[in-house]
Amino acid sequence: MNNKNQTASRFIALLYRLAAAWLLALACSASALALTPAFYYGPLPFPHTLRNFDTWIVEPSRLESSPDIIRQHQDTLFAYVSLGEVDSQRTYAGRMPATWLKGKNTTWNSRVIDQSAAGWPEFFVNDIIAPLRARGFRHFFLDTLDSYHLIAKTPEARQAQEQGMVQAIHLLKARFPDSRLILNRGFEILPDVRQWVTAVAAESLFQSWDNASRQYRPVSETDRAWLKSQLARVRDEYGLPVIVIDYAPPAQRKQARDLATSIRASGFIPWIGNGDLTNVGTGVVQPLPRKILMLYDDPHPGDALRNSDIHRFAAMPINYLGLVPEYRHVIREGLPDADLAGQYAGIVTWFHDSEPGEKTRLGSWLLRQIDDGIPVAVLGHFGFDLSGAAASRLGLAFTPGTGKGRITVRASTPGAAFEAPPRPIQEEFFPLAAGSKADVWLKTTDGSQEQDAVAITPWGGYALSPFVIRSLDLGSRMNTRWTIDPFLFFRQALKLGDRPVPDVTTENGYRLLMVHIDGDGFASKAELPGTPWAAEVMYRDILKRYPLPTTVSVIEGEISKNGKYPQFSSQLEPIARRIFALPHVEAASHSFSHPFKWQAFPLETDGEDYNLDIAGYQFDLSREIEGSVKYVESLLPAGKRCRTFLWTGDCNPDEATIARTYQAGLLNMNGGETTLSATNPTLTAVAPLGIPRGKVFQVFAPNQNENLYTNLWSGPFYGYERVIETFQMTEKPRRLKPVNIYYHTYSASKFASLKALQKVYDWALGQPLAPIHASTYIRKVLDFNQITLALEGDGWRIGGGSDVRTLRIPKQLGYPDLARSQNILGWWDEGDTRYIHLGEAETGYLLLSDQPAARPWIARANGRIHGAGKGWTIQAHRPVDIEIGGAG
Repeated sequence: MNNKNQTASRFIALLYRLAAAWLLALACSASALALTPAFYYGPLPFPHTLRNFDTWIVEPSRLESSPDIIRQHQDTLFAYVSLGEVDSQRTYAGRMPATWLKGKNTTWNSRVIDQSAAGWPEFFVNDIIAPLRARGFRHFFLDTLDSYHLIAKTPEARQAQEQGMVQAIHLLKARFPDSRLILNRGFEILPDVRQWVTAVAAESLFQSWDNASRQYRPVSETDRAWLKSQLARVRDEYGLPVIVIDYAPPAQRKQARDLATSIRASGFIPWIGNGDLTNVGTGVVQPLPRKILMLYDDPHPGDALRNSDIHRFAAMPINYLGLVPEYRHVIREGLPDADLAGQYAGIVTWFHDSEPGEKTRLGSWLLRQIDDGIPVAVLGHFGFDLSGAAASRLGLAFTPGTGKGRITVRASTPGAAFEAPPRPIQEEFFPLAAGSKADVWLKTTDGSQEQDAVAITPWGGYALSPFVIRSLDLGSRMNTRWTIDPFLFFRQALKLGDRPVPDVTTENGYRLLMVHIDGDGFASKAELPGTPWAAEVMYRDILKRYPLPTTVSVIEGEISKNGKYPQFSSQLEPIARRIFALPHVEAASHSFSHPFKWQAFPLETDGEDYNLDIAGYQFDLSREIEGSVKYVESLLPAGKRCRTFLWTGDCNPDEATIARTYQAGLLNMNGGETTLSATNPTLTAVAPLGIPRGKVFQVFAPNQNENLYTNLWSGPFYGYERVIETFQMTEKPRRLKPVNIYYHTYSASKFASLKALQKVYDWALGQPLAPIHASTYIRKVLDFNQITLALEGDGWRIGGGSDVRTLRIPKQLGYPDLARSQNILGWWDEGDTRYIHLGEAETGYLLLSDQPAARPWIARANGRIHGAGKGWTIQAHRPVDIEIGGAG
């Protein structure tokens, strides 16, 4: 912390003491839930939204290919085990003697196991439980504990069956005493095993699932009363948590919420799922999925995702709305087979034609998702034939026509004329009526027929080509503009409603500022008196003059003895050591040989070399990443490490290359190309947070470097001062990005570019910004992808990480109720937006009120707040600026 202003610091310290008693309650006022179980027997990938729960009951056969999930969440997972029945799909079924199988459950096509059979308890533990333990499972959900009633018809026979189950459970606990057990019913044996039981579950208190008829059915009052009495006894006499599993169709989210409310009102812990428990249901909390399934069909022969419209244009507004894109190329990757309800907030498609082709399943598949209650937003083309039954099920009416007349706009709303007015194209005219329940944004006509070209519908919405993005021919280059308002369109089509949005641009009310430097040009001579090294000028005139947190990288192949200029290494390495010794500088690697292309696409080659020409060097990925990091660390003072890798060249690594950085314990960033400016005033020029590559994620730099503003370093060399336009245009009317001063070392090689840099720094220092290192921002983005939201009561449960410290809501939603919220430090208003400050806990709870709290809160602070309770601290990179609200 910078303590230049001691008087201000003493005043702030006084405020700390005055507010500490109140702030004690801000972060810990809501009590934690005792048990929050979820049941999921569906396929992989394992639903991210289940992170809202602390106990996961899973079908272990579904996790055969994911030992990492079992390892990472060992204490959370309970493996499903059928104690009373076996079906032919179980691997151990063939090893069971036929004499053990005494009856049949026709509803589930399984056999009932004779619990009294000699050797059964040992088989149960050795052949069923032990293999699951070997895979990493520690805890078990024991099902079918009442199936023996199908074969035991006398009191003596039932007693023998019950004794056999008790012996099996006793042997399990004797062999594996750390295993926790949840029983499904088992009321008859509970007096003998209760000391080994963590909780008891039961199905169908209010609504059941009939697997034979595949229907949901209400439970009779008689059956409900009996089950309630049994469960109350378990809860009250045995003191065990009771879980009730009821069933509802995935699309009936309100019904599921009502069932959960009724179960809680009865004094039990709810879980509401579909009949097969293969969807993400509703429990103690209702998960609000944040993932959006993004379907596309771009035919690009190279990197189809990076070059796709859905990534380049749609992903940024999706991020701004607090959502996480998950892409799928429908032709190359097909369509998911899993039940998606509860896993995705919606589906966005962007297709370039409506010819089924290899998308033959698309229409029926989308209709199934809509039936399950998942909103769908269609961009460009529907991707399937609308001349059949599909259109009528969507409430649409398609009438084939000629479209030969002049196409004109008949009616338009502002949402369909956002950055450019709609411009009809003859070939794209598609006579379509959206139906009486739709909100039509844009209507066109050819004089005889009409086209509802953009509409919000009960199932989602659509914006047909060419009314999504408009291309403008600006002389030597093409530019694009949004025709529709993407923020409004996605918000309405995806039925998002009002919910808190995780925000990576802001912390404690301040917009964030980060500085990062690519090492290119470290070996350049500056065009200044004495021709010093550009790196020396950067050290002297920028880094020492502006002690802001800065991430500085070097290219090993530029400055080391093993690089391109070994004769200069003895001069360059000492400069690097001085830079890295600065307390506000964190170190990063910019590779060994600065690859210009990280992926080689045959149709994209342009004759450019793939990396610096270093004598005797052949490209080696390990040398580029781990090797260069090791070299950077050889330049660092004691106590510093290199934890960040900044991509070079086209900044387009593949999955394996990105994964290598994570395996090496590194963060990664660069790429994205945000190019918004006064000469390019369009949100199509604002990049998303990053791009997923398989299971890993590449974080994009928030802004572009000086190459954009200097025409690829061809001039004008003062051009980087125009990045201020970008900073201002990504602040209002929406704060889309933090301020990111991003440049290369060679910007210190010319007088004009150096002055431009200083102008940018001076501007930034005059703004209300909170400086952070690039590594902090990268962690925020990764955390953004993992955060979970769930409805709990009248508020929201937030979980998943502690790097994102801000939630954003419309101001009219209300104020945080600090007395009943958890891990909420305060709030700050900018225009119509309310930024809500989170503490450092990994979970929180936000409840809103019509009135501000009658106690102090943190209104704004330019640093990170640590701790809660009796004391807390603020860590800032500039003189502390903190404002306390509600102080009286």
